[in-house]
Amino acid sequence: MQRTKPSNSLTRTKPGSLTNRGVANPDFRYMDWAGLELIKNNKPIFKQEPHYIDIETIENFKIPEDWFLEKRIINSIHGVRHMMRSVIYAVNLSRYFGLNNVDRQALMVGSVLHDVRRMKDEGDSGHGLRSGQWLKNNLELVNHTFGTVLDDNYLLKVCQAIEFHEIPYAEMSTGQYTEYRKNRLLVDLLKTVDALDRYRLTWLNDWPKDKYMRAIPPDWIKHVAYNMVIRSEKVYLDKKDNRASIRELLQKNKTHNNRPAFARKYLQITTSRTRYQNSNGRSLSFTKLKTVP
Repeated sequence: MQRTKPSNSLTRTKPGSLTNRGVANPDFRYMDWAGLELIKNNKPIFKQEPHYIDIETIENFKIPEDWFLEKRIINSIHGVRHMMRSVIYAVNLSRYFGLNNVDRQALMVGSVLHDVRRMKDEGDSGHGLRSGQWLKNNLELVNHTFGTVLDDNYLLKVCQAIEFHEIPYAEMSTGQYTEYRKNRLLVDLLKTVDALDRYRLTWLNDWPKDKYMRAIPPDWIKHVAYNMVIRSEKVYLDKKDNRASIRELLQKNKTHNNRPAFARKYLQITTSRTRYQNSNGRSLSFTKLKTVP
């Protein structure tokens, strides 16, 4: 995936706005029109068209705002819109990599809750551990709200994936890496889910890069992610309404319900360094995949 030439112009904006990061570096950051315009003007050159899949189940995954630890996060770059887009990416990745229904639900729960206990946008080391612990203490509430059926076994996997999503692979301790190897599927996919929404950031070097992901998404999913950011942030800036932004995402997906070829049917394994089993028993590598016709 190539990118168009980055824009060097940033408008002067109030502290806390997305395009003012290099000046104020505030704890809380919010999308503004200048930031959205910069993102639109630097659209990547995608090699594949986006495919919007059936996401009826996502309508149940609207995160209650009172679950957030810090209310200033709700409308920020790690708030409601980031969480809801993450669930959409989780559904796309689940279909692409052939996850079974319970694994898919686990990834969707991890995606919608991975930042729920953030205290600020910048930094905030340990927010993954806090968010995982909150899920552990509220599993019954989460299952009831989202209509999921996660049991204690999957709970531990999801909580661990949420904890590890903020830790780069190279910075994991020996103990953490040992635990990660037992739960690679969910950890790798949640990290990719989080990375896909980095198109909302106005520093282009922060955008998704394959070299930092082990569950590498196809270009059409990246294209979906970029479009989701543009659509949802525009609606939010127009209406200052997270729910309206989410409704726009859901409606657009329903009206563009194309069916791409999924990896589970067209995979050629090119490396054996990291392998998993999908729901059809096919061995998958998330480090280097090549699709074949």
